[in-house]
Amino acid sequence: LMLAAGLLSSAPAAADPLKERAQELLSEGNKLVQRGDYVTALTKFRSAHELYPSPKLLINIGTTLRYLGRNAEAAEVYEQYLDDPEAERGQSREVEQVLSEIDDSVGRLHISVAEKQARISVDGRVIADMPKEGIRVDPGRHTVIGDVPGRPATVRYVSVDAEELVVGRACKKIQRP
Repeated sequence: LMLAAGLLSSAPAAADPLKERAQELLSEGNKLVQRGDYVTALTKFRSAHELYPSPKLLINIGTTLRYLGRNAEAAEVYEQYLDDPEAERGQSREVEQVLSEIDDSVGRLHISVAEKQARISVDGRVIADMPKEGIRVDPGRHTVIGDVPGRPATVRYVSVDAEELVVGRACKKIQRP
């Protein structure tokens, strides 16, 4: 995917300082990507998106995450792009193709819990709602923590391969079709 060069398709009628600052951060981020400084570029793109939540910035964030090998995170950002009503529909096909490529390189983790008040986190990230198909995770070892108020936390370490689905309590491995 191409990194966004600008946030505006036409000149604004009145200057918006937040949009202008976001544009500066975007330009700085694009220069950093060209130099291979993906970590700093990602920070610039995320800061720009916080100031001015343009779907174009989501493309930059997702693409930079892919450069960093963080494909599961990139997929989440690309899905945000596809869900954004202001996203360019012409670019949606390309984003969907990238998501398909990512799905070939990541695994999925699905965790079910009996206690409704349980809080689940994977690698330090709280999972508010577990999708039916599970969450994407990059191949490798992951830390899953189940936390129920008033009880000690349960910690499990799970290894997931590309194109593998790891399910629930006993962490049973199932190959995806």
